[in-house]
Amino acid sequence: MSITVQKETFILQMQVAQGSWQRILYQLRSAKKLVEVVVLGESHITVKKSFETEMWIDGQKMPLNHFVQETIANIILGFSKTLKGLDSTPGKIELKIKRLAKPVDVDAHTYP
Repeated sequence: MSITVQKETFILQMQVAQGSWQRILYQLRSAKKLVEVVVLGESHITVKKSFETEMWIDGQKMPLNHFVQETIANIILGFSKTLKGLDSTPGKIELKIKRLAKPVDVDAHTYP
């Protein structure tokens, strides 16, 4: 039997017969209640996670799966590497986007 833990999720893997394994995905839900989410097949694939990415919209945290977290992080990280004045790969990037009440004209060749 083995247990893989990732924040509020863990996978329990146990041998159910000679050469046959069963993997069960559990998640810790509200009120610290452990819930069985799905039984994973033998062909279930796990992936490496390189970033912890959060998205908040109007004060509400949006649920992002691992693929979306990695995609957003890699897009922003790739963009930041092209900026002048950045000497090394950043460990943390904070980005804030605020919609203006009314669009305004700005000079495209100057910094704010």
